[in-house]
Amino acid sequence: MKKPYCSRVWIGLACMLATTWGGRAQESALRSLTTPTDGTRFSMLQFDRTLNTFLWLGKLYLDRNFGSTSIRLSQESRSRIVKTDPTSIKDDLTLSVNVVSDLKAGWSLHGAGRSLILSDNRTVELSSLSQHQIYAGPEYRPGPRLRASFLGGYEFASQEGVRDRGFSYIAEIVGDQLMVEEFDADMHFRSIASYLDRRSPRADSLSLMLRRQFGDLAWNKLTVRSMNQRREFYTLADTAISREHRTDRNIFRREARDLSITDTLVYAVDRSLRLTVRGGLLSRGIRRSYEYKSAVQPSAVPLDVSISEFSVHGSLSLEKEFGDWLMSALSLSYDEREEKHAVRDDPSLPRGDYERQEKSARRLGNIASRTGVSANAVADVTASDRLRFGGSASVLRYDTPDTLNTDDRDELLVSAGLGWLHVVGSHLSIDLFADVSLNHLVYLSRLQSANNNWNRIVRLRAEVRYAPSSWIRNVTVSEVLANYTVYDFEEQIRSVRSFSFRQAYWSDSLGIRLNRRMDFSVTGNLRLYERGILRWKEFKERPENYIVEVAYWPQISYIAGPGIRIAVGYRVFFQDRYRVEGGVSVFERRLHNGGPTVALIWDNGSNQHFILHGWRETQSEDNVTLRRTSNLTMTVGILI
Repeated sequence: MKKPYCSRVWIGLACMLATTWGGRAQESALRSLTTPTDGTRFSMLQFDRTLNTFLWLGKLYLDRNFGSTSIRLSQESRSRIVKTDPTSIKDDLTLSVNVVSDLKAGWSLHGAGRSLILSDNRTVELSSLSQHQIYAGPEYRPGPRLRASFLGGYEFASQEGVRDRGFSYIAEIVGDQLMVEEFDADMHFRSIASYLDRRSPRADSLSLMLRRQFGDLAWNKLTVRSMNQRREFYTLADTAISREHRTDRNIFRREARDLSITDTLVYAVDRSLRLTVRGGLLSRGIRRSYEYKSAVQPSAVPLDVSISEFSVHGSLSLEKEFGDWLMSALSLSYDEREEKHAVRDDPSLPRGDYERQEKSARRLGNIASRTGVSANAVADVTASDRLRFGGSASVLRYDTPDTLNTDDRDELLVSAGLGWLHVVGSHLSIDLFADVSLNHLVYLSRLQSANNNWNRIVRLRAEVRYAPSSWIRNVTVSEVLANYTVYDFEEQIRSVRSFSFRQAYWSDSLGIRLNRRMDFSVTGNLRLYERGILRWKEFKERPENYIVEVAYWPQISYIAGPGIRIAVGYRVFFQDRYRVEGGVSVFERRLHNGGPTVALIWDNGSNQHFILHGWRETQSEDNVTLRRTSNLTMTVGILI
């Protein structure tokens, strides 16, 4: 043991899926309801109610050009209300405005505004926060691949009623695909800082990438990244701090510095064999501190805490193609990370308090290393048969230099999967898959050895897709899963019990196009699972509870006009729970949710859509109605 914004989105479909469940056939039937749009320009207003949660979402994007001047506006807002006791209310708003006016000889004038507003009535010290910034300054482009800008301005900030203001700036230098000797280089430097009345947050980052091609067979890429960040927040001051410094707020400061270097070498031995070598290191330092200390009562504020982390990683992978029918890959990897925690000594603090905090921080130090190997292969055995295999194994060693820390452990993880896809003509496909995983956890300290265990998971899955015509589509899925957790010392420790979890799952999804205007779809699934006490040596189980879940959702949709679709259905879910006594299942209770569903979709095919989806849900237990709830999702989208 060692000791040392997505570019393309389905706006409407995403909103539908946010509040519905369904199979692939029903998903396919609804896929034509919306048109993909440019997500960076699409404005949207959405309302959603699910049970006692109300959610409002708003997105506004505007991009306009007026001669040599361009204006870009982006606003996102989110408001959530959860009707509990007390009611939870959370709001956030972000606004960004950019104005660019081109001048002459590569110069342009930039103006920018940023706003951030957060509020949460359930959070104590960050229940109210706002930040407003306005900038202006020049940008210079000496060439098409290089630009530099400096924007200066003013920031108004508020947190928990404490207002700050002061100078702020953004400096940026960007170079894309710059040729430096024989290297292709990318460089990005960005510095943001604010000098407020009592706080001075900042964030600096530098990224440098060098890439070189060695003929047609090899290339190398070196990436260096550096980050320096300081964040400051107001926090409630202790009574001693308030008396000494005449303030009711202390300032919590978090400073972080990162430096990472990674290198990737790719060598193509020939067209069918490729070797990839990766390696790198990361150095990170974090410091947490408070602005004000108490000379009268030093223990009122925790000591400054520093965390240092150093890690190295490396991997070697080999990819080989055997003709057009077999692709394979083999990879070896090693990662090691060392983490140290320390506190900064304060001479005014009693030695007992310092030693207590120093001991608590030191015991968090650790050294972790992981060695892994993985392999996968895909083989097109015939024109209609494909085999695929994937497997991996890794060993984790977690060591704690401090003798008071008993978390030292070794962990073995092995997994493997095998799949077979068989295609019968153009209408039928059968996909079979089996996978197993094995995890062994061993604590090295006798104080933790009661948690030593083996975890075994076995899963078998079959999926059949059948589409005899463009009017009918059916997907059937069957799956069985077994999970066994066995403790090493269950015979010696009576309080430790091995357990098992077994599950069987079936689902079927059918979609039928009745005519050119009307579709019918139905999705149903059945899930059976049980939990129990396991005796691994005899491979016997004593079930403790048994649960049956059934869900189905038939739906009919009708195209009422150009871009208009109406859908009605009935959605049902029920769960029966049993306890097992003397080998006999005894019914405990039934949970039932069900009710009609409706959907209204309008899409003009270019830049506007409206989506309304609702479910009138009746919740009952043992045939006694508990409540009736209307779940509603409404989305209005427009391309400006």
